[in-house]
Amino acid sequence: MLFRAARGYVALCAGVLITTIMSIVIGGVAFVGRLLLGRRNRTNLLNYTAAAWSHLIEWIVYRDMLRVTTTVDAAIAPVDRYDVVIWMGNHPSTLATIPLTRVITDYTPRIIPVAKQNINWILYWVLKQTETAIFIDRENPASWPRILAHEVAKFSHDAPAFLIFPDTHRATPEGIEDDVRKFEQVIPDISTWLTHTRLPKSGGLWTMLSSLHQHRVRLLTFTAAFNVPEWSPMHAPLLCDATLHVRIEEIPMELVPRDCASFQAWLNAEWGRKNQQIARWQHHGELPRFLPMRRWTIQQ
Repeated sequence: MLFRAARGYVALCAGVLITTIMSIVIGGVAFVGRLLLGRRNRTNLLNYTAAAWSHLIEWIVYRDMLRVTTTVDAAIAPVDRYDVVIWMGNHPSTLATIPLTRVITDYTPRIIPVAKQNINWILYWVLKQTETAIFIDRENPASWPRILAHEVAKFSHDAPAFLIFPDTHRATPEGIEDDVRKFEQVIPDISTWLTHTRLPKSGGLWTMLSSLHQHRVRLLTFTAAFNVPEWSPMHAPLLCDATLHVRIEEIPMELVPRDCASFQAWLNAEWGRKNQQIARWQHHGELPRFLPMRRWTIQQ
């Protein structure tokens, strides 16, 4: 048990060290480049740094030190270079973020995450310097939808992949309890299905889809979780020899509701499915038991 704890915390320290060094180097290069070259090229090659960062840390920290296995169950067609992709899924824990990023960048190497302004200051500085993220201030509801729509339209010319977590926060027992307590009057059955994630909010995703109505958009949804419950970096020892499960599906745009009220109800139903799937993974960690893959039927 002591060796397992030591192994977990050493791996955690290694991941933090690699992230810090890469952040300083990449952020510094981007800062100098912007001073010297300005913005001559529309395609920002630094969008690919997320792929490099996640592959490096997963290889050193997760595979070699923690011996984490990542399983991917995907039912999507290859992504065309001209497709504008929106990835949406449950907000991963801190420890699941890196291997999940590696999985996503295997399909779409260039990703533009949508994030809150109050993230870790080092990551905020790097992403700002490299112009590889969209930041919104959710404390200012009067302005953030307009800013998000503008930024999405600006980046969409290069056909990137956007990444958004509609549930906006990492899941913790206290956070889930708080969501259930706040919304049980509006959503009477919420306590029966909101067990492993936070409640999704439709505003950000709705704004993005509305801003991209003139593009060929593909909506990819993922569910990601370890086979053991964890919600803090200090739980790193629990991940020794664990499995990260990732499930990816594509939602045809014809089936996405067109009005805001129906859209929120649809999003709640999607998150109900995600919570069921995570419960199966964590209650049967030794063998992933998948829910039946969604078979879409499009009404003519």
